[in-house]
Amino acid sequence: MQGETVALLTVLQAGLGHTREPSQLLSLCKASQAADVAIEKALQNKSAQTNYSGNKKFYRNNDLKAMFGLSNNTLIKYRDTGLLPYTKIGDVYLYEVQIIDRILQSNKVSLNT
Repeated sequence: MQGETVALLTVLQAGLGHTREPSQLLSLCKASQAADVAIEKALQNKSAQTNYSGNKKFYRNNDLKAMFGLSNNTLIKYRDTGLLPYTKIGDVYLYEVQIIDRILQSNKVSLNT
């Protein structure tokens, strides 16, 4: 296995035009792998912090557009007319999940069957 690794690193060395020794390339590969693992863990932690499982505290524009098929202009109109309460931080509009749920419940139409 080690011989295969050295052979592969030699091919990489030649193909990439590096003049480094195979042991140096192996160290670089190990460092790259460690960086990949660290990045993956950071992304998983970020995902856990923002809770992408659907239990968000706030929706963003793209969430509402995807869920309800709304356009940018419709969201702007709903915000401007007060139909859609929001929080603005910089250029980011946030819509509280509980408020959106309440709006949906209060506008629910029951069919008498």
